[in-house]
Amino acid sequence: MNAIVLDNEGIGCLPAPDCPLCGESGTQHYRDLRDPMFGAPGRWGLRICRNPHCGSGWIDPMPTRQSLATLYQSYHTHDQAPVIVAPEGAASHAPALRYRLLGLLPWWKHHYQSGLNYFGHRKPGVMLDVGCGSGGFLRSIVEAGWSAVGIDFDEQAVAVASQVRGAQVFATDIFDPRFDGKRFDGILLDNVIEHVPEPGRTIARCGELLAPGGRLVMITPNVDALGHRHFGEHWRGLETPRHLHLFTRRALRKLAVSNGLRSAKVFAKPSSRQFNFMVGASEEIMRTRGLRTRRWPVAKRLLRVKSLLSALLGGGEAEFLVCIADRPARPQSR
Repeated sequence: MNAIVLDNEGIGCLPAPDCPLCGESGTQHYRDLRDPMFGAPGRWGLRICRNPHCGSGWIDPMPTRQSLATLYQSYHTHDQAPVIVAPEGAASHAPALRYRLLGLLPWWKHHYQSGLNYFGHRKPGVMLDVGCGSGGFLRSIVEAGWSAVGIDFDEQAVAVASQVRGAQVFATDIFDPRFDGKRFDGILLDNVIEHVPEPGRTIARCGELLAPGGRLVMITPNVDALGHRHFGEHWRGLETPRHLHLFTRRALRKLAVSNGLRSAKVFAKPSSRQFNFMVGASEEIMRTRGLRTRRWPVAKRLLRVKSLLSALLGGGEAEFLVCIADRPARPQSR
């Protein structure tokens, strides 16, 4: 039986009561959310999975694939200067000395070896940037000696990214048949996986395209972030309705492992820069909704320190999650 398509202010949607990752039912966390930033139509809810081993979030109702383009008509990728800042270290393949030194310590290695979105310490090869936007990362990775391919559904963003010398850029998705049989030494999904309607299928496709010895990196907002707890429905990481899925560390690792990437490591990224961005953007969302934001410099500092310490000590409360999955150079023995 076909599901009934709902009309959500002109957006075709399907009911989504159950977790897309594990199938468990979800509790209604928020109701009647509006798009506070880009004015997309519709009223949306957010559900959180009841399964303690998952805990992921998703919007309900869920827009149909045919309706997704409407949600991006005024999105920031139409501009040459994106609103969402790149994760720390993405814009440079020469991280600060303190980060390079901290990256030598086993406990903090994955936190601070973050140049070029965690590809800075790897031998250059062929990179696939999924959701490349206007091409900021493509430019950096090409300058570091990589060959690069970028894909994005936004044709205006692709027109800008196509100006990056040494990169091939296409207005398409990862399932394009032209990539069948191709192998990439690096695949990046930077603030992308939360946007795709079928994250499991997307990650499985990444596994098909990843060369032996290659690396997949995903960066995505953390639904368990302290910022989310503080700002609630005004938290910038929700980005309703374009963020279809939100992840915990447990859920993100489950997504990777259950779709063939058994070596996945997931951690919360300690970053003052990202924390400041998310706090400032969340406060701006409150202002656009007519709410006053009180000055809270002491509380903000304490929240920042708690977020960073949690991430450094192995907790999961920083604003963004990072998943790194390295494919073995040789087939693993069974």
